[in-house]
Amino acid sequence: MVFDRLEDCARYRPLHPRLGQAFAWLSQLTLDSSPGRYTLEGEVLYANLDEAQTEPARTRRFESHAQYIDLQLSLAGGELIEWAPAGTLPVAVDFEPGGDIAFHVEPIVAPASIRLLPGSFALFFPGEAHRPLCALECGPRPVRKVVVKLKV
Repeated sequence: MVFDRLEDCARYRPLHPRLGQAFAWLSQLTLDSSPGRYTLEGEVLYANLDEAQTEPARTRRFESHAQYIDLQLSLAGGELIEWAPAGTLPVAVDFEPGGDIAFHVEPIVAPASIRLLPGSFALFFPGEAHRPLCALECGPRPVRKVVVKLKV
């Protein structure tokens, strides 16, 4: 997992051949950008810009991916994202054939957490479970975020 500010993204470009393209696209987004799916390079690089509501962590599920890196950027609002190695969490719903998402049961040990605030991003690699859209201490609130999917 990587957590940083978008203005410091250059140091992470070597981690994946399409990260530079993803960060360049993210840098041109504005608060007026329309929600929806954006195809940047077919199924190997695409993004979903969404508006959502955060919820108490206990109502959210941990997820992990097998084929894609998640690059999550906060545009407005803010959320708590919890993180744990997927191998430490039993699987509740396994990957479907051809699918890229599994869900995990609640961890026994407290997970790590980050506050994804506007202008900050997180990279979640295959094998890293994360629970997005958890409410911050101030309670549930609307968020605007983009999730870029990078095929590994």
